[in-house]
Formats: sequence, structure tokens, C-alpha cells
Amino acid sequence: SASSSLCSRTFELLQEIYAVIEGSPQRHGKYLKAIEDLHLDVGLLALQPLSGTRWAARRVNLRIVHRCLPAVLECLTQMNEVHIAGLLKSISDPTFVFGSEFFMPLLWLPTQRQRPSKLKTSTSLLQRKTLLA
Repeated sequence: SASSSLCSRTFELLQEIYAVIEGSPQRHGKYLKAIEDLHLDVGLLALQPLSGTRWAARRVNLRIVHRCLPAVLECLTQMNEVHIAGLLKSISDPTFVFGSEFFMPLLWLPTQRQRPSKLKTSTSLLQRKTLLA
């Protein structure tokens, strides 16, 4: 389906970004310099490898790339390697931008453990009503 294709392609590109930028100290240095120049150097910066089974790694990497995309683009633009031109074109494509925008809020929704249970919420509301009565 189109949504699973968007998901697959978005995370494939995130993995490719990781492999290119973190694949050499020189590229990583250019990435950090771009982050500093664009004043994006607050919070997590280092890209992480994606895991086929751990969505937490995908979630963190998506957040970093989403926040630091201008630095990623700047870094890749400075590199004169043929295979990087294809990656730069792919992540500049509106489909990738839409995919990252679409998946950010979905992956950063509170987990079940972080959400208050409906029972606790309704119980506390009932207790407040009883106290106020």
C-alpha cells in the first residue's frame, strides 16, 4: 500500500543518511560544523543506526533528522561524491519531507505506559465530584 511504501522509503532514507554521515570522520565533522553554523546544536545530534526490530532507534533518528534536516542538507551539498547526489535528491524530494513530517507526531505519541489509564482518570474525576458535593 502507499502508506507502507512511504514508511519503508522514509526509514530507508534515514538509514542511508546515517550510513553516509556517520560513515567517515570527515563527513561527521562536516555535519557537526553545519549544525553549529545553523545554530541547531542543542539536544541530540549524533545519528544512530536503525534497527529492524527496535522502533525506538527509528524514532530517535527521525527526530534528529527532522530537527537537523537543514544541517544534513548543507553537509551533503558540500560533498562531491556521485552516490551522495542521489541521496541529496531523495531527501530533498517532497515525499521524504512529507514522510518525516507525517511520522514525527505518530512516533512521538505517548506510549501506553505514559498515558494515564481511563480508569484512574475517571476514578479521580469521581473523587473530585464527591469532594465538591
